[in-house]
Amino acid sequence: MPELKINSTYGVIVIKNLKPVYVDDSYAQIFGYASAQELLDGIDTFFDLIPEEYHQDVRDNYYQQSSGRMVPRGRTFKNIDRYGRIFTVLSVDHVIEWEGEPALQVTILDLSFLEDAHIQLTENKEKYKQLVTTSGQGIIIHKDFKPLMVNQAWVDLMEAPSISYVLEQANLMDFIPEKERQQVRQRYQDVISEKVQGSHNIVENVSFDGTKRYFNIYDNRIEWDGEPAIQAVIEDVTEKVELEQELKRLSVTDALTQVANRHRLDQLLKEEADRFQRYHQPFSVILIDLDHFKSINDNWGHHVGDKTLIQVAKAMTDTIRKPDNLGRWGGEEFLIICPNTELEGAMQLAEKIRLAIASQEIDKQFQVTASLGVATIGGESISQLLMRADKALYEAKSSGRNKVAASQ
Repeated sequence: MPELKINSTYGVIVIKNLKPVYVDDSYAQIFGYASAQELLDGIDTFFDLIPEEYHQDVRDNYYQQSSGRMVPRGRTFKNIDRYGRIFTVLSVDHVIEWEGEPALQVTILDLSFLEDAHIQLTENKEKYKQLVTTSGQGIIIHKDFKPLMVNQAWVDLMEAPSISYVLEQANLMDFIPEKERQQVRQRYQDVISEKVQGSHNIVENVSFDGTKRYFNIYDNRIEWDGEPAIQAVIEDVTEKVELEQELKRLSVTDALTQVANRHRLDQLLKEEADRFQRYHQPFSVILIDLDHFKSINDNWGHHVGDKTLIQVAKAMTDTIRKPDNLGRWGGEEFLIICPNTELEGAMQLAEKIRLAIASQEIDKQFQVTASLGVATIGGESISQLLMRADKALYEAKSSGRNKVAASQ
């Protein structure tokens, strides 16, 4: 079969309440306007672009699509541009989110140059569908996660080798992390069975090149070759998600030492106290105070004092167990929360922490030591538990520093 080459144009407009809120230049030029802005300035409603005989159909289609009572499908009709030129367009509509609210995206294909190619288009059905659904957005149509149609924008976003490779080789579930797959399958069933009228979710994907990306995915049920399928429009939001994750991390992280800050420690203490109340799961705390820290600042300067805190925090991070949580309690004080740990286990960890700190040599000039107080939850409040740990810490300092003491 000879290769089908079509010289045609598609454009996109987004409407809310039958008024345009976005239009691209291609759409505007199809209707005889020089630019998108000229079109927006020149019309009041979407009806200004539609022959009067289609107004009721357009109105009905808009509200049925917006309410989810109609699945997206293509429609062909005649239109007239601002200069009276009659042309044929193929229109494909689907509901999207625009500034937090539903809106209708209308993608039209100018078929003026396709009239003579109609037979070829019918014979070359796959290319026709690909042409119709070409968009700047990444679009894929699939059934049971097996691609039926994919456009170049999707291929580019997913770093895929080619459209043909995706159609012949890919199963979309392979690119969903294992932890997300059950939720993704459930969403597919909800949409394909019309339990929900489309959905959008931010999903973690692994691209074809192995990089982790985040996509906002808009899923809609459509008819494809007479059978239900899912049209997924993807938007790359990786930078946004990673920025939000970093801001969240910074909000609970001590800026100097990069361990948890006081706010995060308070949250973790409440979580452990709740587990103790519900499941009687014990936990312990270790309060650490660097010995003679004021003299370090006085004799060596605050920059060396900061370096000491950073180095000690790293030494403790390397020593604690995986479930433990280390944070800066304030000044030169640190707190370790030890989940599911009785007093004996916490004492053993505290001794390891003490030795790790004592082994640190700061700028090959001096060593630093710490005193540690340990307490295990006994049914009292968090503040009472911390008071017992603080009392034990005081006893460690009073007995000569560089020691571990426990509150019995």
